[in-house]
Amino acid sequence: MRTEGQGAKFNTVRMTKIALMTAIICVVSPWVIVLPFSPVPVSFSLFAVLLAAYVLGAKDGMICCGLYLVLGGIGLPVFSGGVGGPGKLFGPTGGYLAGYLLTAVITGGVVSRFKGKRTLHLLGMILGVCGCYVLGTLWLCFSTDVEATEGLMLGVVPYIPADIVKIILVYVLGHDLEKRLRKGL
Repeated sequence: MRTEGQGAKFNTVRMTKIALMTAIICVVSPWVIVLPFSPVPVSFSLFAVLLAAYVLGAKDGMICCGLYLVLGGIGLPVFSGGVGGPGKLFGPTGGYLAGYLLTAVITGGVVSRFKGKRTLHLLGMILGVCGCYVLGTLWLCFSTDVEATEGLMLGVVPYIPADIVKIILVYVLGHDLEKRLRKGL
């Protein structure tokens, strides 16, 4: 049987894993902690995206995130704060949403390529989050007409501590969840 990295066809197990992780992203993403000084809330979606990428790999993690963006884009209330629609995709936080695709590719790619090398998995998640920061900040600066330094202060710096916690949680939970999904489905 071919693995995901070798161009495997969709089968019931693979589709179920993608659907399950998409559902997890959709369920946890509306939960936010609003910061009064920034248009970007602290959300749990990055945690779920990292987890999806960790257990699914780059290709299926990106499919999962793409499905999440489509569901939110058509109006389902799955984005931060329980909203959906194209306004959220093209608003100040839209770059971070698009950045989830890059996060999934980077994180999932590193985890898949370096199976069992947990230190590299941690590095892959950090790089994935940095990719999300770059896309998000670029879009935030463009959409709100602020300079890069201010964009970083609005959309990155205040979130680093919470994102470190998310990375650590995925580091602790991801390996075990991936093994359980592999065995159970």
